[in-house]
Order: sequence, then structure tokens, then C-alpha cells
Amino acid sequence: MDSLEELAKRKKELELRRDIARLERMNRWAKIASDLKIDWSLIWVVPFTLAGAFFIVAGVHDGYVPIFIVGVLLLILVTPRLIKIVRSIASR
Repeated sequence: MDSLEELAKRKKELELRRDIARLERMNRWAKIASDLKIDWSLIWVVPFTLAGAFFIVAGVHDGYVPIFIVGVLLLILVTPRLIKIVRSIASR
């Protein structure tokens, strides 16, 4: 009977250690996220930038000018915001 009680106690102790480790990891990630200080309202810039680059490459590769022009317009649209993001990251 003592061994069952010891096993239950050991299990409870291991569960507590696991929970403490999980909370410490979450705390570290929360600290990292708070240190980034990214303006999350500008998150739309990322997909527009990727889409613009994709359309430019596809337009050049396929020789289809309208796709190329759409890519250029998307990049022109996001360039000021992209510069703002890069400057905020570089100023740290």
C-alpha cells in the first residue's frame, strides 16, 4: 500500500513540475512577444508583399505583363508600410 501512495505522490509531483515548466515557457514567450513591439495593425503588409513578389516573378517568368503590373502595384502599395516596419525592427 505504501508503494501505491508513493507512486501517487510521485505522479502528483511530476505533474506539478510539468505544469511549472509549461508556465515558465509561456512566460518566456510572452516576454519575447512584448519585447518585439510590432505594430500588429500593419500585419496585412506581409501577405501583400509576398503576393506582389510572387506576381512579379510569375509575370517575368511567363512573360505576361498584366500579372507583372499587378505585382508592381502591390509592392508600391505596401512600400511605405514596409519601410516603417523595417525601421521599427532596426531601431532596437
